[in-house]
Amino acid sequence: MVVAPYKKEHQDMNHIHGASTIPTMQSKLKRYFVGISPKTKGESCFARVLIGHNKPLTEIMEDLTWWLKEQKTGIWERPLQAEETTVKGWFSYSHRFINQEVLSEYLQKELGVAIGLQYKVIFYGSKGTTNGDPVRALHLEVASEQATQVDPILAMLYSSTSNTYPAGIKMRLIPEYSQLLNMETREKLSIWSIDKKLLVLIYWALDHGRSKH
Repeated sequence: MVVAPYKKEHQDMNHIHGASTIPTMQSKLKRYFVGISPKTKGESCFARVLIGHNKPLTEIMEDLTWWLKEQKTGIWERPLQAEETTVKGWFSYSHRFINQEVLSEYLQKELGVAIGLQYKVIFYGSKGTTNGDPVRALHLEVASEQATQVDPILAMLYSSTSNTYPAGIKMRLIPEYSQLLNMETREKLSIWSIDKKLLVLIYWALDHGRSKH
């Protein structure tokens, strides 16, 4: 197993074969470990890494299980295998028990591109919390180069006037907080946790509160 430079533009750099070949300079280190921010006190840090391997990842993970536990380290496969991804939004009324395989297959067929689905904490200025508990929802992401390509289809599939439900699941696709240009609209985003299994997310002025240009 080797670690390759993450971006295509840096593919002429050597692969990392062991700890001794990990760059010590921050500028070079981040070309292999994207988003890493090493802590001097040894705190946890996360990074995106491009790994080359000659056997199935599931087999590698099985072999590394105990070592990872001892090192308090984890390796997770990204839901979408793309160099750069863009989150198109999160689904209201979603929960962790939704059949993601069925939904993913449906959306990929309709959009004509590969997608990633991930159940994670909603971001709206700061990590969403309700009474101290993180508020999560299913998020949709696509390759950044295809982000604008899917907008018209998503708008049609998840229109507020639509009477059909993609894959038979009634949800609304809510834009990421960072995509909302109108500060008043951002302030009207209210999130309530009903229980640990089902989230009801109330979003005012979604269709009429955006800036017009």
